[in-house]
Amino acid sequence: MKKKIISALTSIVMGAAALSPITTANAGQIVYTNQSILFLGDSIISTAYDQDAPYVTTVGKYLGKKVVSIHTSGMTSDEFLAKLKNDTAYISTIKGYNEIVVSIGGNDLIDTLMAVIEEEYPDQYNGTNPYNSLLEIISSVKDEPDADKMLMSLITKMNTALKDEVKNCVDTMKQIDAELKSINPDAKIIYQNLYNPILMSEKDLEAYLEGRPSNYKTGYTMIRNLFKNNIMNFNSDALGAIENVKIADVYSLFTEEGTEDKFGYSNIYTDITKSTNRDFHPNQLGNHAIAAAVIKAFDEKTENADEVVELYESDYKDMPISGHKAFLNAINVNIGDSNSDNLADAGDASFALATYASISTGETVNLSPAVRISLDTDRNGAIDAIDASTILAHYADIATGGNGIL
Repeated sequence: MKKKIISALTSIVMGAAALSPITTANAGQIVYTNQSILFLGDSIISTAYDQDAPYVTTVGKYLGKKVVSIHTSGMTSDEFLAKLKNDTAYISTIKGYNEIVVSIGGNDLIDTLMAVIEEEYPDQYNGTNPYNSLLEIISSVKDEPDADKMLMSLITKMNTALKDEVKNCVDTMKQIDAELKSINPDAKIIYQNLYNPILMSEKDLEAYLEGRPSNYKTGYTMIRNLFKNNIMNFNSDALGAIENVKIADVYSLFTEEGTEDKFGYSNIYTDITKSTNRDFHPNQLGNHAIAAAVIKAFDEKTENADEVVELYESDYKDMPISGHKAFLNAINVNIGDSNSDNLADAGDASFALATYASISTGETVNLSPAVRISLDTDRNGAIDAIDASTILAHYADIATGGNGIL
């Protein structure tokens, strides 16, 4: 039987009383219906409330709907399925919502991985800080005479256990979806896929490893690839086996494909390299990224971009450019496009330059949040001549057959 690992990876459920229009509800307590979205699942939802702008808030703001969440930190897919089958209060709640977003599956893989480590190295395993203990175990093993064989054995056992768990999840996720559709046949259901939390750029990795034993890099690389392969398998096999649902592609925003050195952004979207407990959960920037993925999955255009930008504006300068683009695109705002005609052109460049000139002479320029953020092409917090020049260069590139620079 799979061991249940209670650790820093499964956070305390956070309340949201002060985060209107979000309501955290107990099962059976139908707070809003029709114009409400129900978020169900695990600690990805619950830890969102640690942030000033939880991603569920952003989704609700953009869609103009109230949001209700029922979340259990540490919940696995098996436990979620059991609730859908047996918990009458849970079932009655789900019946009240026609739009449901589900986050589930991450704890299945985490618990499986940590159970193997605890079984193999019970004396060195620290359940309150499992990621650190894993690195420490790999580091200590590297000093053994037969280190390569020991490491290969550990990685092989973890990989085998994770592959088996993914296979189990295929059937479980099918059952979960069948139960949800049985409870509420008319509901629009969106599943968030899993992201790889062990990703960072080569530069960030070197900074993270500074002062640590050289074999930490070997350990990190092993862990990263182990997570990558099995998370990809979960997303493609377990979630991919579900028919007629939409997937919020969180993985792609966190993954290595968008980065110059193909490593990724998880150390920016989580605090895994900063927090003492190596927290895998999304931080504020990660919440913005997840919001973009969920909004894109809903695929609904609204007039609420300004309200959402107000939640995002204090953080956008710290976002990776791919995440910034994804967020703005999700809410139908294009970089460099001041008049919302879906094209950044000479007119937008002229408007940016005129805006800069007015600001430079002390005039008060009132721009909507969406226009203000779209014109700040270099994300330095100001609209200036450089932004105007960049927009014009982008337009010239497109006019001559290029793809643009924005």
